[in-house]
Amino acid sequence: MPNVNVAGDAPKDYIRIYEFGHGRRSNKHTWPAHIAKVGHKYYPNESITEHLLTRIGQEMGMAMADSQLMWFGRQLRFLSRYFLDQEREQLVHGAEIFAGYLQDRNFVEEVEAADQSRNLFTFQFVEDALLDRFGDQAEELLRGFVRLIAFDAIVGNNDRHYYNWGVITDLARRKPPRFSPVYDTARALFWNTTDAVIEKIASDHRRETWMRKYIDRCFPKIGWDGNPVLNHFGLIREISRNRPGFRHMLAGLCPPRLAATAADLIESEFHGMITAARSDFICECLDRRATMFHEALAE
Repeated sequence: MPNVNVAGDAPKDYIRIYEFGHGRRSNKHTWPAHIAKVGHKYYPNESITEHLLTRIGQEMGMAMADSQLMWFGRQLRFLSRYFLDQEREQLVHGAEIFAGYLQDRNFVEEVEAADQSRNLFTFQFVEDALLDRFGDQAEELLRGFVRLIAFDAIVGNNDRHYYNWGVITDLARRKPPRFSPVYDTARALFWNTTDAVIEKIASDHRRETWMRKYIDRCFPKIGWDGNPVLNHFGLIREISRNRPGFRHMLAGLCPPRLAATAADLIESEFHGMITAARSDFICECLDRRATMFHEALAE
């Protein structure tokens, strides 16, 4: 199995799954490697939601780590396909980039433990750290990072810490570094809201207030110099205003029928896994977030 470190709360295993056309059936070592996770406290919605987020990202044109859901005995597990050529590539996590820039790995860990990432690891800090590590190639890598920020804003992911993004480098240094596919995106779209709670809110007169608060109180783990407590749309607004070269790219990321696309995905690929009420909430949330995303770009 590949020698990698994976952070996060969900239990994880490394497994190989035979896929037709990928490896020889008679040789398990040639089968594609996957990181297999199982949601614990919010099982199975956590696993189902993570795969749904992968599929939404793919429909948006994002480079996503391929995923699937699979039953192991009576347990549903989320499988993320290992995207590195382990003989030729390595993933440099954001944490490693930060630690190299600061020359202090312990400090980076302490910042996260103290929940101070928004104050210290701002957008400008990421810019500087990428430039320090990758020089002339930093601008293209920053574009990948901005796309990631935009995806998180659109779906409402609030757990993009520095271990679930990174840069892929060629061990022989023959190819330029590239931003990693999006992976480990689980904490969005009511992943930790039970079906019972959703059913209750769906028929409650306070649904509108609840939905608005759910959206407004979703914050990224990255801040902006001088304003560390921006929500997702505030961060997008600052990037659009202060880095206008990214504006056109950002505007093209969020398709006009995103909610309808999600509804089609749920019906065709998640039938029986997501209740009608949950599907309704997910699509409403995406529709509102897409509108707020475009409004942030226009300000």
